[in-house]
Amino acid sequence: MGCSYHLCPNRDWFATYRSFDVCKVLIENDVACKVVGIGSIQIRMHNGIVRTLTNVRHVLEVRKNLISLGTLDSNSCSYQVAGGVMRIMKGALVVMKGLKQNSLYLLQGSTVTGAAAISSSSDVDSDTTKLWHMRVGRMSERGYTKSTYDSYVYHQRLADGSHIYLLLYVDDTLIAVKSMSDVNSLKEQWKREFEIKDLGSAKRILGM
Repeated sequence: MGCSYHLCPNRDWFATYRSFDVCKVLIENDVACKVVGIGSIQIRMHNGIVRTLTNVRHVLEVRKNLISLGTLDSNSCSYQVAGGVMRIMKGALVVMKGLKQNSLYLLQGSTVTGAAAISSSSDVDSDTTKLWHMRVGRMSERGYTKSTYDSYVYHQRLADGSHIYLLLYVDDTLIAVKSMSDVNSLKEQWKREFEIKDLGSAKRILGM
């Protein structure tokens, strides 16, 4: 992972493609290489979700497929690096993961070609939120009910008569419940389903 644009030398990997011959990109040692095409590539990520990288440059001279952190940053992604693992984040959701080998981070995933892709999201942007809502939406199978007043709120009545509320905002979730043990239990349940980032307790809540 690391370059100004997403780059790929393999024409067969493109799901969409158009020829392009009026542009060049600089690679290592400031060598200018011709862009022969541009399109999208589908990748099945480490968690089985298929995502689509758009505006990928087809460059024959590159030896590796390269993902641009700058391009992902332009799509409101961030990244964390620790212990030889790079995680690309969209809010609190991990959307890509790379493992360090030598000086590069290798994406954990595989290219999807032909008609093998079932579902995809474009450049880890708007559909990431839909994915997050879909995953949390599975909580309805465990006794949670979606609010009839707000489709972003889930609630459940607990054994002691109190309630737990989940408020979804973009790809973050605010948990409101009387007991901290219920918060921890829910977070452990989610960790078994997908990777999450704990943002800690709410510092300030504004009411209207």
